[in-house]
Amino acid sequence: MLTIKHRVLPAPAPAWPRPLIAAVVAVAAAAVAVLTLHPGVGTTRADHMQGPPAVAQPPDPQLAQFQRFALNGLLAPLLDDAEPARWTTVPLHLFCGGGTSVSVDGRPLRSGAAVPARPFTLRWQMDACSPFGETSVLLGGLVELHVEPRHGQMAAVVDARALQITSAAGVVLPAGVFVATLAMGPVVPL
Repeated sequence: MLTIKHRVLPAPAPAWPRPLIAAVVAVAAAAVAVLTLHPGVGTTRADHMQGPPAVAQPPDPQLAQFQRFALNGLLAPLLDDAEPARWTTVPLHLFCGGGTSVSVDGRPLRSGAAVPARPFTLRWQMDACSPFGETSVLLGGLVELHVEPRHGQMAAVVDARALQITSAAGVVLPAGVFVATLAMGPVVPL
C-alpha cells in the first residue's frame, strides 16, 4: 500500500502593501527627476572646486581668416608666374624678417626650381612674417604644409601647432592642424 505524506509548507511571506510600493516608486522617480534636472545635486564639494566647465569660445575672426586664406599667404607668394610652375623667394624679404627660411621636402627653397607635380612638404621657419599685410596677423615659428597638387588647385594639410599667430590686438591665436585649398585655375577676363 502506498502512503502519501503531506508536507507542511511555510506560510508565504506577506505581500507588500500596494500603497507602500507606490510610495517607493514615486520617491525613486522624484529622485531621478531631481538629479536629471539639477545636475549639481548629489555632487561633492570637490566637484565644484574645479571651477565651471570650459565654454567653447567663438573663433576669432582673424584666426578664421588665417585658416581660410592660409595658402594665399604661405604658398601663393612663393609661386612664380612661369609655366610650368616655379618657385620664387623674391617676396620673402618684403613681408618676413631675416631669420625666415623655407624648405621643400627638406631642401632649401631655390628660386627657379620647378614646383613638384606630386605631393610635397613645404616647411616655413617664420621670423616676424606678415604675408597678409601689416594690419593683419603676425606669424612666427614653424608651420608645415603637406601639399597635394590637384587639377586646378593645391590642397594642403596645414600643421600650425608650432606657429605663433598674433592678432592685430596682440592676442596669440592657436591654429592647430587644418585643411586649406588654393585655386590655381586660369584667370577669366570679366
